[in-house]
Amino acid sequence: MKKYLVLIIALLIFLTSCTKEVKNYDAIESSKNKSTTLNQFAVLSTLIEGNYLSDITYKQIKAKGDFGLGTFNCLHGEMVALDGNFYQATIDGKVTLVSDTLKAPFASVHNFISDSTFVINSLIKNVDDLKIFLSRYITDNKNIYSFKIHDSFDSLKFRSVPKQNEPFPNLGEVVKMQTVFSQNNISGTLVGYWFPEYLKEINAAGFHFHFISDDKNYAGHVLNCSFKNANAEIDILTNLNLVIPQNSEYQKH
Repeated sequence: MKKYLVLIIALLIFLTSCTKEVKNYDAIESSKNKSTTLNQFAVLSTLIEGNYLSDITYKQIKAKGDFGLGTFNCLHGEMVALDGNFYQATIDGKVTLVSDTLKAPFASVHNFISDSTFVINSLIKNVDDLKIFLSRYITDNKNIYSFKIHDSFDSLKFRSVPKQNEPFPNLGEVVKMQTVFSQNNISGTLVGYWFPEYLKEINAAGFHFHFISDDKNYAGHVLNCSFKNANAEIDILTNLNLVIPQNSEYQKH
């Protein structure tokens, strides 16, 4: 009887260890798959219309990604996220860490895990040259692509927009009020996405880049750039998670 009892206990221990191994394997697979989903908070079409008030906090957004771009309630500057740090770039040229309590009427984030790395070994004279070069990596035109590009840029032109008051003008009017910054020989990272045309109501179709300098003193929405021999990473995203603000200002706009 004791012999059978020992065998039963040993069998139970073995089955328990197998169950643990399966759970651990699932966790590893889940971790590997984090970068396949883009988390989109609100959509571009409502932002264009002047819908700049949301109840989505940056605490919620930070929990969904370590890389991305966006803006703030009342369109108070540009947001760029890199390596888990979120930055706000305002029209006075200041770059500050984003407080958890700030809110966003538009943001795109995910956990960046590169699918491949490459060198941009051509002379990039402007942002159009960059788009042409990167287009060769857009192999499936229904997916979403994210790009992380680091270099010492020969020149960089970027912008921020001023905080708006109600009644809000549409986005086209706000862009006319933008403050443009220019820097030469500046080291930093382009944080960008490429969206397919069929998702243009959700996010800007084509390429969209924000920038953060290595010293974290300069950031904004990229208008133009020039460089050569930059290191680049690409992360292909095949899932889209959309979060819609639920506050009355957003819903009834």
